[in-house]
Amino acid sequence: MKQTTVDERYFLTLVRPGQEEPVPVSYIWLRDHCRCNECYNHETFQRTLSVLDIPDDVAPESYEVRDGSLNVLWKDGHRSAYELNFVFDSLFESHREATLQEQLRPVLWDREFISDCPDYCRVKLNELLCDDEVVDKLVSSLVTYGVAFIEKVPANTQSTEMAIKRIFPIHKTFFGEMWTFTDNLDHSDTSYTKAYLGPHTDNTYFSEAAAIQVLHCIQPPNSTNSKTREAYERLTKVPLSCEYIEHGQYHVDTTPVLKTNILTGELEQIRVNTYDRSIMKTIPQQQMPQFYADYKGLVAEINDPANAWQFSLRPGTVMLFNNWRLLHGRMAYTGKRVMTGCYVARTDFQSVARTLGIIS
Repeated sequence: MKQTTVDERYFLTLVRPGQEEPVPVSYIWLRDHCRCNECYNHETFQRTLSVLDIPDDVAPESYEVRDGSLNVLWKDGHRSAYELNFVFDSLFESHREATLQEQLRPVLWDREFISDCPDYCRVKLNELLCDDEVVDKLVSSLVTYGVAFIEKVPANTQSTEMAIKRIFPIHKTFFGEMWTFTDNLDHSDTSYTKAYLGPHTDNTYFSEAAAIQVLHCIQPPNSTNSKTREAYERLTKVPLSCEYIEHGQYHVDTTPVLKTNILTGELEQIRVNTYDRSIMKTIPQQQMPQFYADYKGLVAEINDPANAWQFSLRPGTVMLFNNWRLLHGRMAYTGKRVMTGCYVARTDFQSVARTLGIIS
């Protein structure tokens, strides 16, 4: 078997159990990841060793592998001990493989699948308030399907807030924490009208869009009116600016329409809101025809009625959905409709999911 040459000035080699190929491990990485009480605060889960205190040419005086541990004596006299499983699990290749094999992974679905799917979460408010396992079930549904419902919620903002705070902290924006809106144009946004609203994601003008959006129709209206792989790759690279403007607020973010995971390359976020697009000036004019062809193809696919999961939100049912993967819209309506809702920040969504052991 061909073995990779390792520069012993910077690396030691370890062999995984059951494998023959040696694995190089950087000296500076090992020194930086010492978890002794001198280098790491186990009460605050923070490093106390500064990276500036580690010499570029740091190297061990000696090391020993015994009983599943790696023990290192550094040239400055410091001693470090590492569980071999910790070292192997922290390697890039192991981390990438573990990410790809998450116990719960997003399930892609279309209208036919989700309409017949019994697995996405619908829970009652009293169950959510009384049972931690129901919280786990709801968050798992958001990770897997990007959607969950809480039923039997009193049709008011306060009860909606109570339901969400049972699971997540609420993300405050310039809209506030909880927001209640109707067609009164309180903000410079098409949402605050009666007009048809095509499929879109929210917060495209923020540097990080909210992960979870919450909607509760607390007063329904009186009536309603009734591709390529190359294009995908280009839409992960071409920057598109989106903006939100009203008195005292001017938000702009410039990011590709499709965002992929830096580790796995899988699609992580779709960022589409045709209403909030800013002046397109982020690519040369020579590239514009191709961009518009790609973008229009994506928007046409999104707006295809065959891809829409359409239903009415009624008082008492709170909908939570992943704003990074689901687009939402509404039909035009007449009469008065009142909605309440809020956002949950991505960092808070992921923190809860990690705490529950749903993601790593």
